[in-house]
Amino acid sequence: CALGRTMPPLPQPWMITAHFCDLHDLNPEATVYFQHYDTSMWPVKKGDIAIVDCEATAILAGKVYLLDIDNEGAIVRRAHPQADGSLVLTPDSTISRYLAESVPRSALGKVRVVGRVVTWVLLDP
Repeated sequence: CALGRTMPPLPQPWMITAHFCDLHDLNPEATVYFQHYDTSMWPVKKGDIAIVDCEATAILAGKVYLLDIDNEGAIVRRAHPQADGSLVLTPDSTISRYLAESVPRSALGKVRVVGRVVTWVLLDP
């Protein structure tokens, strides 16, 4: 479930427990967390924590995914498969600097689904 780049360190102590994985039907060996780096998924803020199921790589319409995109790095977006085989990636934020992106079918090979975001931990309510 590697990204190919280093994510920021988390405040310690922080861990995903076996109990949490049992409650959410997650494989602890394929569940990771990372600190979100921007405000694109409002109300999630910079520094909040995403829990990611790295076994859930099949795109389901409207679900949120951690994606590794060639030449852009990691992003978190809501995925919307289209009838023509393309993929629309949308932020939850309405801030204009975060726009929906359309990935044509021919460019889908540049998008790697790291996993589905199963929940967020909001550190500063």
